[in-house]
Amino acid sequence: LLVETAKYIKNEKGVRGAFREALSVINVNNESVGINFLKRAREVNKDSMGLPLANINKLNDTDYYKKALQENNKKSSIYDIISIENSLDVKWNK
Repeated sequence: LLVETAKYIKNEKGVRGAFREALSVINVNNESVGINFLKRAREVNKDSMGLPLANINKLNDTDYYKKALQENNKKSSIYDIISIENSLDVKWNK
């Protein structure tokens, strides 16, 4: 789900910016406020956020992210998605 979502946001117009903005919101507030930001972004462009939000909800229901969110409310699957998205262009075999 992480890689699938990272590839989606990389290729979908406007979604990458919304995810980066959500990270800023999470850094100031918490994960649930960042998710609400993405939900509001979906209201603006109904087709763009369906898959990412569904995947984030599935990921955040896993034991790993439940534990991470309990320990630090600013840790989210959104961080990992953005990290993977950033590495998709890296050329490993130069």
